[in-house]
Amino acid sequence: YFIWHGESGKTTFDNTKQLAEDPDTFWDMTKNVGAFHYGGEPLFGYYLSWDKWVIARHIEMLTSAGVDYLIFDTTNSVTYKQAYTAVFKVLQDYKEAGWNVPKVVFYTNSYSVGTMRNLYEQLYSKGLYKELWYCPNGEKPMIIGNPDDKDYNGDKSFLDFFDVRLSQWPDAAYNPDGIPWMEWTYPQPVHNGFMNVAVAQHPQLPFSASITDRSRNWGRGYNFETKENVEADSRKGTNFQSQWDTVLANKDKVDNVFVTGWNEWVAIKQVFDGRVGFVDTADEEFSRDIEPPKGDGYQDAFYLQLCDNIRRFKGIKGDMPKPALKSLPLAPDPAAWEGCAVYASAALGLARSSAGVGRNLRYEQPAPRNKIKSVRAANDKGSVQFLIECENALQDCASADFMNLYIGCGTPSLKGWESYSFAASPCENALYRLDEKGARTRIGDIQSEIRDNCITLTVSLADIGAPAEGIYFKVTDGFNGTDIMDTYTQGSCLPMGRLSLWYPLG
Repeated sequence: YFIWHGESGKTTFDNTKQLAEDPDTFWDMTKNVGAFHYGGEPLFGYYLSWDKWVIARHIEMLTSAGVDYLIFDTTNSVTYKQAYTAVFKVLQDYKEAGWNVPKVVFYTNSYSVGTMRNLYEQLYSKGLYKELWYCPNGEKPMIIGNPDDKDYNGDKSFLDFFDVRLSQWPDAAYNPDGIPWMEWTYPQPVHNGFMNVAVAQHPQLPFSASITDRSRNWGRGYNFETKENVEADSRKGTNFQSQWDTVLANKDKVDNVFVTGWNEWVAIKQVFDGRVGFVDTADEEFSRDIEPPKGDGYQDAFYLQLCDNIRRFKGIKGDMPKPALKSLPLAPDPAAWEGCAVYASAALGLARSSAGVGRNLRYEQPAPRNKIKSVRAANDKGSVQFLIECENALQDCASADFMNLYIGCGTPSLKGWESYSFAASPCENALYRLDEKGARTRIGDIQSEIRDNCITLTVSLADIGAPAEGIYFKVTDGFNGTDIMDTYTQGSCLPMGRLSLWYPLG
């Protein structure tokens, strides 16, 4: 997890845009050399790493994915105190709201002991955010680095405070006890229970060399069997999946998977041997961010791939017992729903008001008008019912984007709109069929009732042709478009993005 955005200059040069619109500037050795350039624009904009609205979205996504701990990249000797403090604060808020949030580890490399000393003095010696430290053995917080760092000549006794694990850089000799930041060998080796999985790799530096010579480096679509970068596969995550397949084939030897990475995004424009070069991030294909980009790029494909493979690695199948048949009154009464399937969110629902990385760039967005707290589901033989509970009294109930319920039936697949075949709107008490573009055709009625901060909806099973195994669904408020990526950024959604909640029909 990278925390350097905003401390890497105030520019938003974007390589993907430059290569498409102004390649001469991209390759010009006299323009913008030494400045950080983005490989593409992140979904949440060119954000500062201490933008709490963005951090909150990240925490929701990574917690939902099943990530156990974040590894902050402090490998360049800078600790980014403002950014890591902001992340810790938001993690703490989510933890207090009941979320099982990831813990935190720092990875050091250059001037390693000095960086670890700074982190000890700034954070650990003061006991700050102690509940969020990742302590593998239950006592000492884990930190990654090189305790034999020859660039540090001071007292190293403070290292006894930590569970120090050795850093393993990709160009260094294999260390069985090292924790690999990334691997330049395939299949990846095991390091005392740790294995790295990266979206892409650059064993023949720099990454940008692959733009003109596709035989170099391993991009997102790299095929390890044919040993070639397949551009048509770069958004399919073939490289990423090959790395995960190595993990899954060695589950008996691997208990920690270090994924590289979430949100790196930038690299410095440099000149190597008389040619422009970007070492770690060049463009969409030759970069390794999982965080979704803005626009029509890989969208959330790598995030969903991360979710899927974490569940495979942990053996999570999502099986749920079938609930008992139950008929509930239409009047919203949470007490009557005790014992029903509950899906909790309690997301912070922050407003956004933050500068961006670029000069004079600012992001503003109000807090969700109806912050969804939880959803409950139940069914009898003829209908499925939902109770949606929000933090405060419901607002704008006559609006078309008020509390829509999206429903899919059976095994999720590419049908209807983004796998959802139906939408139930309490604004009109209507049930709609969805086509692939999200256009709606009214096919029936629903029943709904609002009381203070709660709303109930009843949908006929006959109208949706629900199969015996169950349905999946999503609830949105304030989502006013037909681009599902907007559910990561707009209003209140449970769950956000392309994720769904599963309900096995009784």
